[in-house]
Parts: sequence; C-alpha cells; structure tokens
Amino acid sequence: MKISKTHQTLSEVMDDIRVLTEPENYLGTNWKEVLNFWIFLDTMNEEQWNSINVAYSSLSWDERDASFLEILNLARDLRGVRSAWLAASRYYLAASSCRGASGFATYELINSHKRKKQGKSLVYFPLFLNI
Repeated sequence: MKISKTHQTLSEVMDDIRVLTEPENYLGTNWKEVLNFWIFLDTMNEEQWNSINVAYSSLSWDERDASFLEILNLARDLRGVRSAWLAASRYYLAASSCRGASGFATYELINSHKRKKQGKSLVYFPLFLNI
C-alpha cells in the first residue's frame, strides 16, 4: 500500500503505527477513498492549490458551516477523524491558503455513504474534481 504524506502525518499525530497498517479502524468504511484522495493531494501543484483556494472561497459561509457541522456530527464515532482532519489540513496549509479544504473534504469522504443515505451532496470534495 502506498503511503501518502497525509497518511504518514496521521500516524504521527495519533502516535500509532497501526494507522498505516489498519486504516479501516481509524477512517471507517470509506478508508480506501480517503487514502486515494490523500495520494492525489500529494500530486497537486501550486496552480491547482490556487484553483482550490478560489473555489473554496466562492462557497457561501452558510454552505460551509452547514456542511461542516453535518459531516463532523456524522464522524464523531470514529477515533481517527479529528486527527485525519488535522493531518490533511496541517500538511497542505503550507502549500496553499485554502485553509482546511483538504481536511473538510477528508471528513466528507469518511462520511460520504451516510450523506448519500440522507440524500445530501458533498460540498468540499467536489472542489478537488477536474482541477
């Protein structure tokens, strides 16, 4: 299994090497999608991060807040979720000023099956599509 910079950072933040060998126990049902997303983040260049920043900034505060609170609530039962956001946002903040979009997209991916079941669409993850 390829280890992304975010996945490695998550292991360090949680001080638990099992995060690398048993990600499903920390990231839940959609762990493969999360790990693939993190590998994709490693390939992004500055221009792409700037594109994410523009798209993220175009979201309304209401849209951002509502989505964030919903995805955070859905993820509260997984022990690695808070640390996953920290890992995803901390590493990539150095590359961009889009302050946490990668962390919020990670939350959404972790909970995407629950949001789909509720009939709700993703807000943050789509920002990373077709950049």
